[in-house]
Amino acid sequence: MSTPAAESVDMFDAMKAHDIDVKLIPKDERESRVIIKNNTGKPLSVRLPDAFAGVPVLAQQLGAGVRGAGARGGGAAAAGIPYEIKPIESVTTKPEVRELLSAFGKGRLNQRATQAAAWHLANGLTWQQLASKRIQHLDGSSEIWFSPQEIQAAIQISENAVSQAEQKSKNSLGPDGSLNQSVSKTE
Repeated sequence: MSTPAAESVDMFDAMKAHDIDVKLIPKDERESRVIIKNNTGKPLSVRLPDAFAGVPVLAQQLGAGVRGAGARGGGAAAAGIPYEIKPIESVTTKPEVRELLSAFGKGRLNQRATQAAAWHLANGLTWQQLASKRIQHLDGSSEIWFSPQEIQAAIQISENAVSQAEQKSKNSLGPDGSLNQSVSKTE
């Protein structure tokens, strides 16, 4: 007896159709688990997006505006707090942030440098502000948050994200500045 081929589905489309339930379980700021429950009774192959957001459920219930964006397989989180997975577009309208998180989700970038780049791109922190950021310890001592090497890597990472976002934007505009719409014909 042969096993039926798995249907390929987009994660958010399948969630919307209630074909799957998805849980995000954060371990720490570097590691999370994504658990997918198939509700269909048939084999599914779930396509994860390059980047998505982990939104604390408690913050939604309280109406707070605090949201933690993360890339596939990671993201800022506190263990034990339930998170809901949302499309990255639901937490940022900045294409350069989406490009940054997509590259991070593919495992191409250093986590700490990506964090600095994200704060720069998403929150407008200057490189000087990031370089002077310090971690205060309970014993009164402090240390720098980002090393000079991490800041330099973050500058390059953010420049690449901006460049990628600009390139995608140019590719979606026609010569007259209007949006290109490609239509494929299935025969």
